[in-house]
Amino acid sequence: MGEGKTRGKTKTIKQRTVYVYLPSEKAVAAWQKEAERHGVSLSKFVFERVEAGIDPAKAKKRVKSNPDELGERVAELEDQLKKAHADLKVRDAALEKLNVDLTRYRIEALKPQKGSGVRRYDKKIIELIQSRGAISNLDLLTALRVPPSERELVEAIRDHLDDLAKWNVVAPTANGWRWVVARK
Repeated sequence: MGEGKTRGKTKTIKQRTVYVYLPSEKAVAAWQKEAERHGVSLSKFVFERVEAGIDPAKAKKRVKSNPDELGERVAELEDQLKKAHADLKVRDAALEKLNVDLTRYRIEALKPQKGSGVRRYDKKIIELIQSRGAISNLDLLTALRVPPSERELVEAIRDHLDDLAKWNVVAPTANGWRWVVARK
């Protein structure tokens, strides 16, 4: 029962104990005060300092235990986080504008050209329906990466499909469209 909490360390405490004799009680008090200042036990404080003396590179990789150093690091990370949030807001605004522009361009591409007797049809829509034989409205929008909430674009696609249906290229089904003409 006790072993679960200590993970068996109590059994090996004698094998892991090292006695260090300092020159005075004043030195012990000074080490204890430094350990408290760093927020660690005296054992951990002595261990970290000895390890740092043996292998300084290892000591740099350890988490700093000095509260002042930790506070500086936290402040530095908070500053980085604030900058990242500001950068993300700018990117989100730019992405939103690009999405609005993309939607507008896609709608314009689906509309008939003014003053032209020729209508251009969206090749991707035709290829999707033709390759599948039939497709639901939702699957079509998903394949075109058009959110159903983009009403204006959805209506433009619907108008586009209605025009294709007038030419007997596609036909409406209960929940989508099916390919009618077999062209090569």
